[in-house]
Formats: sequence, structure tokens, C-alpha cells
Amino acid sequence: MQEEQSARRSAVYSMWHRIGSLCPRYIDNPDRAKALGCIDLDQVIWVEWHMERKEPLALIETARKSDKFKATSILHRLAFRAGLPAYCVRYDESKRHNPDPSIEKRFGIRVPDIDRFYLREVAPNLCSRELEYTPVEYANWLAGQRDHWLRRFARDLKGNGALEPGMEYCAMCLRRIESAHLLEIQNGHETP
Repeated sequence: MQEEQSARRSAVYSMWHRIGSLCPRYIDNPDRAKALGCIDLDQVIWVEWHMERKEPLALIETARKSDKFKATSILHRLAFRAGLPAYCVRYDESKRHNPDPSIEKRFGIRVPDIDRFYLREVAPNLCSRELEYTPVEYANWLAGQRDHWLRRFARDLKGNGALEPGMEYCAMCLRRIESAHLLEIQNGHETP
């Protein structure tokens, strides 16, 4: 086990990822923002999950961009074994504070907002190139990928003949996603 490197844990991504911070700044639909629930496993890996079944859909490790290097070999192996996509997302802290009033009210602190995100795929493909996103682009990428991962999850279950009790909710979510996507296309502004 490695020695502690900084004795400081950043709450920036954790606060940015909450509904009060995302909606309506980056995602207009509160239900879509709320569906991006996450948990922090040992303050290392963020897992996007299906809200009703708590099925893991993807693994995301986060770190400040100022942290020069972020090891992802264990994340890659974990994702490979779980059959899940995985990403390393680094971010630039802003000089501005996150405007979500519930942060200060609940925790008594003000945390920086995020200016930029840098995303690198870790699994299934181990990539070295980072893609740069604004907060709006990253929030929409995350919401769009969740929809994609949910479709893949439902397809895998159907393909295995394993449509379990309670999966009606998953099918309902997929119908909603498809309807919203069709509406975006009809209105001429498809989500990236």
C-alpha cells in the first residue's frame, strides 16, 4: 500500500456531480440530472448505476488535473473483470465557487466549481489520449453515455433470456430515452 500523498481530499467533483449543481446549469431536465446517481468506493471509483436496480453501468475514477499522474491499472483490471466501461476523468478547479446553495447550507463550506474536464478511456480500450470537455459538454456526455450503458445493459439481459422481475422499469426508462432522443432529433439539436 502506498503512503498518503496529500492528506487532502477534494470534494469538487463530488459537489459538481449533484443535482443542484448540474440542473439547470448543464442539464435542463431534473429527472435526467437526478438519474446520474453515484457512489464513491473508497474515494477512488465512481460508479454510475441504474437507479431502481443499482446495477453498475460504468466505472469512473476522478482526480484534479493538477495531480500530474493518475494510475488506472487496477481500474482497468476491475472493469475488465466486471465487463464494464471505465474512464479516468481529471478536472480543472475553477476560481469561482460552485453556486449550489445546498453545499454551504449542508456542509458549511464553499467548494470550487469545475472549469474543464479531461476524459480518457481506461476500459475496454486503454487509451492514452484525453478528450477535453466544458462542464456542459461533460454533463451531456455523461447523461448520454448513461443512456447508452443502460441500453447495453438491457440488451445484454434480453440476449441472455434473463429479463428478471422488476425489469419493466428498465424497459420504461429505455422507452423514455428513445422518445426524448427522437424529440431532440426532430427539434434539430441532438445531444452529443
